[in-house]
Amino acid sequence: MAHTFTITISDEDYKGLQYVAADPDTWFANMVRARCDSGKKDVQAVYLQAKSDAGEAIPAGGVDAHVNAAYDEGIVKTAAQANADAGPPGA
Repeated sequence: MAHTFTITISDEDYKGLQYVAADPDTWFANMVRARCDSGKKDVQAVYLQAKSDAGEAIPAGGVDAHVNAAYDEGIVKTAAQANADAGPPGA
């Protein structure tokens, strides 16, 4: 499944991006992809450590397979789930 994000920025915001990026659309897409890749590597590291600590075999398949397994096995949660589980501040 693929996800599409659409954002609206002001003309001034776009001009600011044009000042720092030759192609703001490509820059933005690359920035999002880089953050996604970083997050996937973080999830994979947590998954591999959890499997190692439990003395369990680590299945082959690469980053995407490990990310899916980490969520499927409940080893990681989304940020929204973790925040909801933590409850309101001071609770």
